[in-house]
Amino acid sequence: MTTPPSITPGSRPSSRFRALAFVFLALSFSITPHTAPAQDVPVSPDTLPRLGAADVVRPVTGLSPSETILLPEFAPATPGDEDIGVQPILRGVKVYRPFSLWLAPAVFWTDNAALTETDEDEDVYFSGYLGGAYTPRLRPDLYLNLNASHRIYRYDDRSDLDFDTTEAGAGITKVFPDLGNLSLYGRYNYERFVEPREWTELFAEHSFVLGLFKSFDLARSHLAYVRIRTQLSLATNPDILRSHEYSSTLGYRYTIADPLNFELFYRARLSDYRRLDGNDLNHQVGANLSYAFNQSVSLIASSSIAVNDSGRLRGDYTSSQLGGLLSLQFKF
Repeated sequence: MTTPPSITPGSRPSSRFRALAFVFLALSFSITPHTAPAQDVPVSPDTLPRLGAADVVRPVTGLSPSETILLPEFAPATPGDEDIGVQPILRGVKVYRPFSLWLAPAVFWTDNAALTETDEDEDVYFSGYLGGAYTPRLRPDLYLNLNASHRIYRYDDRSDLDFDTTEAGAGITKVFPDLGNLSLYGRYNYERFVEPREWTELFAEHSFVLGLFKSFDLARSHLAYVRIRTQLSLATNPDILRSHEYSSTLGYRYTIADPLNFELFYRARLSDYRRLDGNDLNHQVGANLSYAFNQSVSLIASSSIAVNDSGRLRGDYTSSQLGGLLSLQFKF
């Protein structure tokens, strides 16, 4: 197993930026960060960039990939994935449609494909996303959530970074109409990363997710949302990468002129490693502009920047993304 060369730690985000993130994260949990020296991770050097890319390169909205499908039609979320974008609140829905299918091909440019602190390489990558969900209504305010999806990532120059992810989950969403359709959800989730040419497993995780979602009508055509999420890792392969994750997201959406929408979001995520000294604090800011041709087809332009402040050796990085995608989604 090849160990990557040591990289001298670079500059960190400003103390004001870090303090703001910790105040924001305190909405969902209380934690004392590790102060131990940065520690190297004894796994393949190709594994960590892929795990980071799964979170960094795919967000087009502030909503997570696996949880937007947990939000029924009253909520401002797509039935599939953050890449597909936040959808308008649907009012007066007469027929509830529990089945969802979606397809989202995307092309993006990034200035740091391998998520390194120095010697950054820009690249263009293709992302293809296929998934489905079944969200039957058990009661007027209670929903069962079953979902499965598969995503591929293919890089133009750095083909050594190509990977696929498969995800499946099951859980329950509870809605509180008296609290403005505040949603609480809990679910089991499984995710697996593989190297696509030989189908070698890079990483697998079983986890339990707890979350809260709330949207706010600010004014005509203006909407804000907040999400607080905790992901408790039950088991991983390799075990050295097992971590609990705590995140909070703030988002804003403006309907410029139906069907043209603009969205802006900020997400702070803390990865608390169980087998390593040193945590990761990741900040991400993104924006997208979407045009809906109809209820099933949308075109989305997106940009984002991520800054990772890590206690692990070689864990710091900054990465920017710019690109677009075509969203195809169907409910029945």
